[in-house]
Amino acid sequence: MTSKMEEIQRQIENLRKQLHDISKDKSLTDPEMLEKSAKLDEVLNEYEKLLVKKLYNKE
Repeated sequence: MTSKMEEIQRQIENLRKQLHDISKDKSLTDPEMLEKSAKLDEVLNEYEKLLVKKLYNKE
């Protein structure tokens, strides 16, 4: 599971960088910004689910 979490962490960092880069040229309501933001939300939710699963499996 750790490798999956590491992959998701890389995705999160990549999406954050993309959002930062896009925000330099476009408004926060630009469709591209909204699309990347929604994707980041999805990936963060996936990461949280894995994290909770990992924490509960340790007990």
